[in-house]
Amino acid sequence: YCKIFIRVGSTSSRSSGINAEYGEVIDTDVHVDDDTCKDVHGVGNVLYGATWQFLNWTSAVRACEDKGLEIAFPRTLEENKQILRDIKASFKTHPNAKKYAHENWVWIGGHDERVEGEWRNVIGGEQVTWFNWERGQPDNWTRGNRHLQGQDCIGMRRTNGKWDDSFLQHERPYVCKCN
Repeated sequence: YCKIFIRVGSTSSRSSGINAEYGEVIDTDVHVDDDTCKDVHGVGNVLYGATWQFLNWTSAVRACEDKGLEIAFPRTLEENKQILRDIKASFKTHPNAKKYAHENWVWIGGHDERVEGEWRNVIGGEQVTWFNWERGQPDNWTRGNRHLQGQDCIGMRRTNGKWDDSFLQHERPYVCKCN
C-alpha cells in the first residue's frame, strides 16, 4: 500500500466522489500489487523481491513468511550481488520505491539476538560464515547506552550491498527471497 495525501484547494470540492472543505487533508491507502517474484512494474522475474514498505526487522521477517516467501539472506558474494541487482532494478521501477529514496538500508535475514557477535540466518538458524560488512561494522552501537541491547540484525545498503548491524525496532524496506 502507498499513502496518498490530497489537499483540496477550494472552499468546497467534489472530485472522484471525495467531498472536503478547503485545507482538509484526505489520507487514503492505494493498493499497489506487490507480487515480488513475477514481472511487476517492468522489473522482470526476480530471485529477490524488495518490498518498499517500512517495517521493523521482526515484522519484515513475518511479512515475507505471510507471502509464502522467506526474508533474503546472502551466503556468498554472488548471492549478495544478485540481491543488490534486484533491489536496484526494483528501486528504479516500483511506484512505492521513490518515497524511500532517503532510506539507504533494507532488511535482510541475519541476526545475533541470542549471542552477541554470533551471527545467524533467521531461516534455519545456521551460523553465518560469509560476511559483507560496511567498514567499521558490526559495531553493536548502543546510542550512548540508551539502547543497551545494542544492534542485533542486519541491514543491507541498497546502493552498494554492504551490511550494517542495526536496531531491531528501526523501520525500513525489506527483501524477500522468491521461491
